[in-house]
Amino acid sequence: MMRDKIIQSGYYIIPILYLVGLIGMLLFKSFFIQCTPFLLLLCFVLILVADKEKGADKTRLIILAVAAGYAIELVGVGTGKIFGIYWYGESLGPKMAGVPPLIGINWCMLLLGASSLVSHFLYEKSILLKSFSTAGLMTMLDFCMEPVCDVLDMWYWGAGEAGLRNFFVWYAFSVFLSLVYFAMGFRFSNPI
Repeated sequence: MMRDKIIQSGYYIIPILYLVGLIGMLLFKSFFIQCTPFLLLLCFVLILVADKEKGADKTRLIILAVAAGYAIELVGVGTGKIFGIYWYGESLGPKMAGVPPLIGINWCMLLLGASSLVSHFLYEKSILLKSFSTAGLMTMLDFCMEPVCDVLDMWYWGAGEAGLRNFFVWYAFSVFLSLVYFAMGFRFSNPI
């Protein structure tokens, strides 16, 4: 009962918060940039509460996605050899070794959201098709974020913009995460 109320609230809360954030970024950018970590954490909590599939396997998947997402970013920032040369700004919160831990949570949210959407529409399709489609959605989001990442103080590219390697690696890593998700037998389970 409580979960259903949270899901219903989430349908309205998330779009309203993002709309307020968008308007706020235009009018009071420095204040709203500071709110970014809280918005992402709130969305993560709403996604976790709304998820219909609970249990040890789902918990392990979430931990794996957060840890793997954070780890690839640590290596990426530390070496410049995965995505290219880049560094994080301040809007994603505190950093450890140059990488905000929130980025691991962001990878997990993207995986849960994109895979849930794909499995809803491609319910009976193969794991490979669903994984490639999920990775495509995740990479398209990154493609849309890249032009505004520096304006929002999220991350900065040494070359001034993301190179093709960034998108190829994003896609490949997203395929890996998606394959794990679908191989574990998860299906559409999150209305948020």
